[in-house]
Amino acid sequence: ILDNTIIVKQVHNGFCRLYFMSFDENELIVSLNSLPKNVYVFNIPVRNELGTWTAFVDKLKFKQYSKYYRYINVKIHEGLELLKTIAGEDDIIEEKSIRLCEKATVKDIEGIYDLLYSTFDIYTDYLPNYEGLTKLIENDGVYVNKQPDGTISGTIIFVYTGKKCYQNFWIDKSELGLYLMRKLYERMEKDQITMTNLWVAEWNKAVIKLQNNSTLFLVLNLSTK
Repeated sequence: ILDNTIIVKQVHNGFCRLYFMSFDENELIVSLNSLPKNVYVFNIPVRNELGTWTAFVDKLKFKQYSKYYRYINVKIHEGLELLKTIAGEDDIIEEKSIRLCEKATVKDIEGIYDLLYSTFDIYTDYLPNYEGLTKLIENDGVYVNKQPDGTISGTIIFVYTGKKCYQNFWIDKSELGLYLMRKLYERMEKDQITMTNLWVAEWNKAVIKLQNNSTLFLVLNLSTK
């Protein structure tokens, strides 16, 4: 805490996530550039690109690490109908013997954890620890796809807040991930959810193509890495 600046440092395994508020740009810049040697990450939410943030960022010893898009959908029924069209026929599931869209249990935590940490980015994706995964499962917010031998090949993880659904993670390695999303949309329509949102990395073109009718926001992740 400085005269006109507050910086919060959240320590993770191998890096620190930063949150800050300041009434003095120069004081903030000096403080950020004077941090002890480590890997630091913070986010800048913007509508399009950096815009007025450009001059500020240019003075930092940080560089752009990644770019994420936030897609907001308020047309739950239309989204469900689209997913019914493109997900494929149910007999595909029988042919591949996939155990599809099961509610996760605490016995699945290890498999879900391994899938998340082998796929997503620890710096940008706010990955849950075992305790966090346990709470998500207990709150009925996790579905999984399983191979015939019980190996977890996909998951979708979400949180309800009132009539909003926040999609935290969606990954599948069995080519049947759209069934997980369809399952979630069926659940949202049943529960009369009015809005859902999903963060998507810039490089994930396949998922971005599914979001054409959504409202877009942008987050840039800046890092010393």
